[in-house]
Amino acid sequence: RPFNDPHFGYTGFKATQLASTQAYEQAGVTAQDIDFAEVHDCFTWTELTNYEDLGFAKKGEGHRLNRAGVTAPDGREPDNPGGGREVCHQGGSWRVGVSDGGDAGGA
Repeated sequence: RPFNDPHFGYTGFKATQLASTQAYEQAGVTAQDIDFAEVHDCFTWTELTNYEDLGFAKKGEGHRLNRAGVTAPDGREPDNPGGGREVCHQGGSWRVGVSDGGDAGGA
């Protein structure tokens, strides 16, 4: 267990839960408004837990997004379209975005 939180149960990250709640409030959006996500994917369980902590799925149901193809590159809510941790970011970073429906690549 993490030293500073003896009650940590390995079922989520409070920092991600709090940060996402604050970010959604500041942006005036909800998790349902998010079109894509770059989540920390150092381990399979971490990626799935982040889906849940970001509000994309209920606790214990993050795996259903993958199985249903929701997080696939051509899915309703692509996960790590930039390549994930191994390609573009380290640490516990994550980002989410709302698309304007245009070309995400831009010019």
